[in-house]
Amino acid sequence: MSARRRRLLLRSAQLLAVLAVSWALFRMVGVRLSELETLRAANWRPAAAPLALSSAALLAMYLAHALLWRTVMTDMGVGRPTIRTTIRLYFLASLGRYVPGKFWQVAGIAVLSSRAGLPPVGATAAALLGQLAFLLSGALFLAIAMPTRRGAAAAAAGLLGVIAALFVTRSAQGRRVAAALRARAPRLGTVLDLATGVQPRHAARWGLAYGFTWVLLGGAFALFVISFYPEAGSHLRYVAGTVAASYLGGYIAVFAPAGIGVREGLMGVLLADVMPAPAALVVALASRLWFTAVELLPLLALPLLRGRGTAPERNPIPETP
Repeated sequence: MSARRRRLLLRSAQLLAVLAVSWALFRMVGVRLSELETLRAANWRPAAAPLALSSAALLAMYLAHALLWRTVMTDMGVGRPTIRTTIRLYFLASLGRYVPGKFWQVAGIAVLSSRAGLPPVGATAAALLGQLAFLLSGALFLAIAMPTRRGAAAAAAGLLGVIAALFVTRSAQGRRVAAALRARAPRLGTVLDLATGVQPRHAARWGLAYGFTWVLLGGAFALFVISFYPEAGSHLRYVAGTVAASYLGGYIAVFAPAGIGVREGLMGVLLADVMPAPAALVVALASRLWFTAVELLPLLALPLLRGRGTAPERNPIPETP
């Protein structure tokens, strides 16, 4: 079988998986077409004030992630690009999430960082560590915001992730595992060296910072939902937990680019517990447009930012061949 045919089959399987899972989730919402037809036009239009506030909070969360990536690179000794360079690299690479295959965003970070004069392996390792901190803190945030069996499972997963990270970086057995991985995949050697060299105080600071971004995201999403359905204001904690559960679920669904379909399906299912099913479906579908539109704003604002790059003149991290 040719490589082209294998890629075509893989993409077809991914598409079928996205459609099947999304259809199953949206069926769980229990919305009939006749119910959607009875919605008045006003039900589809969000209130301007909470929508604007939600977009500002979401934008703050996105920018915080970009600057946290810069902070992780600085703490690891990778480099300290200017804010303009950081925003450009981070948000351009983020577009790779919409390409099938979770590695395109990572590949984008590596390529763009190299072109900007930053060590690609170090910049990629910083992005991966930041994403790990975000996911682990998100599991704990979900447990607090949604104290149910789902939240307890997420908290257990986050706690296991922290224990596993400590095991690999601090125990003799973990170092042997890292050495075995390094022997099997030499290109991982530099990444493992960077990860195992992280100072605990830095890791704790990253975890707290990423945890705060979950608070921003939960608040932004709650305002977004309220803009469509004001009565959701009496379920703020649950709504904030909904966006964490749907984001983490979409991330786990590796077959779905940027979690498309899976995230919205989970969101609709969870929101239907606190609002009418048609409204839950409207919010879930509109959220994809909201997330994407706000994420593009920093790239549109790049011409307004000035500053020369401060990437290191010499790559401080040796690259593996």
